[in-house]
Amino acid sequence: MLRVSAIVLFTLFIIENVCSNTCGHDNCETAIDIPLITKLNAPLKAELDISSLTLQLKELVAKHVNQSVSKAVNDFVENILDKTVQTAVDILQTSNDNTLSAFRQKIEDDVEVKIKKNHDLLMKKQSISATEIHSLTILGNTLDGEMAKLKSEVQTAIEKDVEVGEKGLKGDSGRPGLDGANGRRGEPGLKGAHGIKGEKGGQGEKGSRGESVKPLDCSHGWVKFMHSCYYFEFSNKKTWSAAKDDCRRKGGFLVKVDDAVENWFLKSFVKSNTNSPAVWIGANDINREYNFVWDLDNSGLTYTAWSRGEPNNKYNSEDCVQMRRSVDYAWNDFTCSKAESFICEKL
Repeated sequence: MLRVSAIVLFTLFIIENVCSNTCGHDNCETAIDIPLITKLNAPLKAELDISSLTLQLKELVAKHVNQSVSKAVNDFVENILDKTVQTAVDILQTSNDNTLSAFRQKIEDDVEVKIKKNHDLLMKKQSISATEIHSLTILGNTLDGEMAKLKSEVQTAIEKDVEVGEKGLKGDSGRPGLDGANGRRGEPGLKGAHGIKGEKGGQGEKGSRGESVKPLDCSHGWVKFMHSCYYFEFSNKKTWSAAKDDCRRKGGFLVKVDDAVENWFLKSFVKSNTNSPAVWIGANDINREYNFVWDLDNSGLTYTAWSRGEPNNKYNSEDCVQMRRSVDYAWNDFTCSKAESFICEKL
């Protein structure tokens, strides 16, 4: 509608100008003043056909109007878009500013809280450190005092030429090595020839009469079994060494167990007559670790009745043998300085 109105108005304007400049007679030679006349294709003559001119003007006006309207619309749209974009940018900027402000405030609040916590923790740590330093200082002063006292005592001992302390405990001895394999049996030698039979010797002199065999007499307190007398001391407990000495004063020795029968008799008698946790017998390895011998004659053990896992020289201090109740009076090596019951024997 806008385009049509513009074409009509423009056409009327041109027609009015054309009519105002038309001559009063047919042979008028005055030039026609028409806007945009340079863009017309018709001949520039006074007798120009109005209908043709009108058609060309309409086309020209329509072209310019289209261009003008198009530009106006474009400007209008661009103006609207510019304003819309600007408004959107302003809104976004405002939102971003608000968001950044809130975010910045939150960070500042968090940082402030963390700074406060770190400050409180640092103060507490400094307090603890100060307490520990004070305690360590007191402890250091105490140790310095004790060290000075110890140095003084050592110096005094050196000056007084203190005697050397007691001898330490005997160290562990290695276990006996394994027996080597038996060597090959040698070839039997050649049988020798019979020698010459000697002459019969003369009759020898009659020997003197031998002493009669004295029967075994077990005095009071001694118990007879087979070919020995035994004294069981349950009430007066002694160390192994003291028990050995007591048996000798009684005319005997710490018992020597020769076989399973004798061991059975001793164990049965002890189990029936006492609740003693252990009784000493004469076996020991005092002189050489794991080389057990009998006190009577220093002979090696031909019969043993060790408890499982014994002997073990526990704590590197077990050199004497006992019959122990906790293992049904089987044998056990033990510390010689322990006071126990004991058994004496005499032949």
